Amino acid sequence: MSLDKIKNLLDKNNFDFHFIESVDSTMSEVKKLIYNRNICLMANEQKKGFGRRGTTWESPKNNVYISILSKNILPIENHFLNNAFITNMICSVIENICNVKTQIKWPNDILINKEKISGIISEIFSIKSDKYINTGFGVNIVSSPKIKNYPTTNINKYNKEINNFYFVYEIMEEYFNNFKQLLNNHEKIIFRKQY
Repeated sequence: MSLDKIKNLLDKNNFDFHFIESVDSTMSEVKKLIYNRNICLMANEQKKGFGRRGTTWESPKNNVYISILSKNILPIENHFLNNAFITNMICSVIENICNVKTQIKWPNDILINKEKISGIISEIFSIKSDKYINTGFGVNIVSSPKIKNYPTTNINKYNKEINNFYFVYEIMEEYFNNFKQLLNNHEKIIFRKQY
């Protein structure tokens, strides 16, 4: 899978795609870009990645680090559905490529066999009079951090053929294939097995 294929997929769905080798945080970096269209920013590593409540997110090279900055299409009080939508898309892709069942530890962790493989974070962001939602997520592809009292895992433990570019293409394809579900504010977005 190449960056050009990812860019072409996003372009035809009215998204700009940016790849940066190294950033402090995709969540911070994406807000520095010019907003002509919705944006997907991918980095190969983060130097100062963070999770919910400012917790550190260890972000070595060759895992997935993405921020999606898009105009908020939901009422502000329902913006959590965007987080749930992204979470479900990540779960679907992991299950398809790894032949495993995932669990969700709401609001922002995805697990396989009680081991964390992904985290999601989102925020509402204002640009002049427009409201955007900035959704960041990381997925452990080739490595996973050692966290005391919180086991972790990565995609390559289940499928060694997958790299970060392949995963990003698959997740964004899943995102666009299911986008109408989010537009319709469908209740089934949040109906997945919880941990």
